[in-house]
Amino acid sequence: MTIGDRIRYCRTRLLMTQSQLAERTGIHPVSIRKYETNKTIPQPEQIRRIADVLCVSYTAIAGLDCANLDIKEQGDFVGFIMQLQKKGLVSFTGTRDSQNKLYLEDTFRIRISPKIAQYLTIFVKNRSTTVNANGDQLEIQLPERVTHNLIVWEAATNIYNNAINSYTEPYPDDVKEGLRILADTVDKVEIEAQVNSAFVWLPNDFRSSNEPDSKGTTANKKTSEDSPIAQLLKGIFSTNY
Repeated sequence: MTIGDRIRYCRTRLLMTQSQLAERTGIHPVSIRKYETNKTIPQPEQIRRIADVLCVSYTAIAGLDCANLDIKEQGDFVGFIMQLQKKGLVSFTGTRDSQNKLYLEDTFRIRISPKIAQYLTIFVKNRSTTVNANGDQLEIQLPERVTHNLIVWEAATNIYNNAINSYTEPYPDDVKEGLRILADTVDKVEIEAQVNSAFVWLPNDFRSSNEPDSKGTTANKKTSEDSPIAQLLKGIFSTNY
């Protein structure tokens, strides 16, 4: 997904119009339309303002390849861990469920990569003693809500990678379309995993069904809630709301 695609997805998941997003961010409506149609790319300050209004992390809009250390909310932290994992600086470990292969949440840990661990010695102090260990012996447990989102993202990413590895290029048209849909779904899962915990689902003033967006369509609450991707994500992230 492009930055424009991500903005549009995050806006429409709130049933927010382009005009409402422009009003709440202080960004001109024409600029919002240009961002969503990929005619222009927003600057970091505009991305931050848009992300704050849409209740997601900076990287949910900018993508995990961007550099972002501005951690203010849960979504920012989740995006930061995702970036470290994609760069191979941390890895996930734990026991997987024998049926669905997801990590069991109470066993899920973050392990520092040997790339970094070789430079670290960890000191843990209590009232009477100090315990030290090499960095590669450190595993970090995260809060349950963060753990859940990372587990789902990791599983979605694995599904996509396994699908890619099942075929060789050039892909037949039907395979190419299937992989495109799967990649789009993984991007949506990535965004959903970075929703901030303070997010309040569908504030009343976001429920407009009358104001058209830039393509003349209208935000339709029932259609949005009944779409297959909405049902998928609702099931995956139902514990978050």
